Amino acid sequence: MAESLRFPDMRYVRDFELFLRRFVALDGAGALRLTTKRVHKQLVLGVTGCVLAPHSLLDDTPVILGVRGFKLAAGVEDLDAVYQLRALSERLPRLAEPQLPLPPTETTSVWAGIAPPQTGWRAQGVVSAASLSEVAKTGAQQIANALPENPGELLVQKLREEVWAREILPQVPAGAAFALDTLGFLHGSSDVKLLSANGWLRLEAKGGSVLVRL
Repeated sequence: MAESLRFPDMRYVRDFELFLRRFVALDGAGALRLTTKRVHKQLVLGVTGCVLAPHSLLDDTPVILGVRGFKLAAGVEDLDAVYQLRALSERLPRLAEPQLPLPPTETTSVWAGIAPPQTGWRAQGVVSAASLSEVAKTGAQQIANALPENPGELLVQKLREEVWAREILPQVPAGAAFALDTLGFLHGSSDVKLLSANGWLRLEAKGGSVLVRL
């Protein structure tokens, strides 16, 4: 029998499915890293995906990851694997019970080999969730307004680099605001905590966290 993850009920499955849909909209051919661990005896699924990353050595786009945890009722202990995003998302609509069979084949991804710190995070302050949402919407509009009718991929990448690599606070790129907003992490949040550790920045909102490689 294939290894699987069991959610407490179907509401958690639908929430997980919605989260994966947000990543599909960003990068349908991408991958997600799934990890499981016990937190105060509760089994928790950690889901990490890449929102932004450079396409070449000359690209200044920062590596920005989105991370969210989900409560599990049961499942594989100490899981740490990378799966194709579509291999996961395509299974969810067909589920009749809150048990997700994991894909039989793992994959690899460059960003998944970059391990953010697990401990040692130091508080750096807070920033308004509303201001981050405004940065995300303004940036998206700037890109949309600058694109011609039939833009090439290189032009799209260049515009995204210019907009999302721009710092809105010291070491905080606009792309972090884009990631928080696009993944739905700002919903219900008034402030977002800023933390740093060993070359990484963490923006922690009510709905999830975004990690920026400095």
